[in-house]
Amino acid sequence: MRRFAQVLVLVALATAGIAAGAVLAPGGSASPSGSAATTTKITVTATEFKFKLSRTNAPTGTVIFTVVNKGKIAHDFKIAGKKTTTLSPGKSFTLKVRFAKSGRFAYLCTLSGHASAGMKGVLQVGGTPVTVTATEFKFKLSRLSVPAGPVTFTVTNKGKIAHDFRIFGKKTPTLSPGKSFKLNVTFAKKGRYAFLCTLAGHAAAGMKGVFSVAAPAVTTTTTTTTTTTTNTTTTTTGGTGTLQGDPVAGKSVFAANGCGSCHTLAAAGSSGTVGPNLDQAKPSQAKVRQYVQNGSTSGGISMPAFSNMSQTDLFNVAAFVYASTH
Repeated sequence: MRRFAQVLVLVALATAGIAAGAVLAPGGSASPSGSAATTTKITVTATEFKFKLSRTNAPTGTVIFTVVNKGKIAHDFKIAGKKTTTLSPGKSFTLKVRFAKSGRFAYLCTLSGHASAGMKGVLQVGGTPVTVTATEFKFKLSRLSVPAGPVTFTVTNKGKIAHDFRIFGKKTPTLSPGKSFKLNVTFAKKGRYAFLCTLAGHAAAGMKGVFSVAAPAVTTTTTTTTTTTTNTTTTTTGGTGTLQGDPVAGKSVFAANGCGSCHTLAAAGSSGTVGPNLDQAKPSQAKVRQYVQNGSTSGGISMPAFSNMSQTDLFNVAAFVYASTH
């Protein structure tokens, strides 16, 4: 009888073990049967000739776009190979798109001439990627400015001793030489955010800096031009507040085209006196683009037109000048 009871106990334990195995992964960690899919809702308002999105970044997963035509003529909306129907004024359409990977996804109105008039932009899915390389005793970032939203820092220690990376209250573990770590940080507001290595003496030796976050990109236009743009840095806004290009890349464009030989701009280290002092003039991004692309003549002094400059470089240099003077 006692032996029979022992057999029953063993059978019960085995059964319990099988049941536990269905719930627990090796090591005792819970293994969920499936993670809840992320669903994000974005409202897209179409008018002439602009789109306004309730947000211009989203995590990977499903995005439900509610597209409303508040204009006076027909429009549509296309992104990631999916498109609404042609919407008459006052009509709306719900478009569901699954984004499995992070990236920048262009959107536009496909009706003839509408995109070139301004109805296009870019949605950032997942974190904006930034590569951080640590050595003795400095950090090198692939970019120092991003729009507000999620950012994924890939930090790699290429030095000979341990380092870490801290920004906005979040920090990597201490990284041995050759190791890397992905740090996800969400910046909800524009601003300047200090970063540093927290290991004793490393920041004082040079492992620190400042990371700039611009206001969230707003995909609207306030002016209509006949120039077809392919700029996909941030927006097509003709106003002043939101950076419409990458100011870090724009600094290189400014230098490569010899702008400093004619203009004074402290951020570029230039002191040219042929043209206007940009620190004093404080031109808008639209003005910079206009003068660079079309040239200008004032007071007997002519500025040549850089008509062969790409739209990306044009927007980037305008963003650099604006960010440096406002």
